[in-house]
Amino acid sequence: MSTRWSSKWSPRAARSCHDRAERGNDGVRHGGARVSCGCSLAGAVMTELLDLLPEDGIVLGAAAKDWRELTETVGELLVDADVAEPSYTGAMIRNVETNGPYLVIAPGLALLHARPEEGARAPGLVLVTPRTPIEFGHSTNDPVRVALGLTAVDATGHLDLLGAIGAIFTHPDAVDRIAAARTSGELRDVVAHLTEEN
Repeated sequence: MSTRWSSKWSPRAARSCHDRAERGNDGVRHGGARVSCGCSLAGAVMTELLDLLPEDGIVLGAAAKDWRELTETVGELLVDADVAEPSYTGAMIRNVETNGPYLVIAPGLALLHARPEEGARAPGLVLVTPRTPIEFGHSTNDPVRVALGLTAVDATGHLDLLGAIGAIFTHPDAVDRIAAARTSGELRDVVAHLTEEN
């Protein structure tokens, strides 16, 4: 199964997501077209991405039976990394309940987050692959095989990181390669190789 940013995660869709942030329905601004441009990344952005994704911020083959349990696993990692308060997990769940599965931003890929004021302590990134793909209710991008958890402390400081994430997942086999990783170190190597291929 190949994976591309879906047509729903186009620059127009990214602007729409940005607009939701302006209206207060979504606390994380996704940075417009920067997310899906797929341009070459500066070394500093790559370093930031891997610095924010430590090996202990990765869980492979999580035993989650539904999207709530997957979100709880993501939230636990963010709390353990000291980048979020426990309340942030509940806020991520409410985000899905209130706004729907828009955060399943590409086939097989979810970007879980909440507003900065809902418990984010510092910029952070974690990654979870579920043992069994998870349905969020998205009409075209389900089931989720890779879930990223993001914390941001303001509306703009994480935009370069989102650009780096977007560039990685423009690769048609990015989700396949990440979901196939068997160790945290192997996954970080996959992320590094995907970035170098831009």
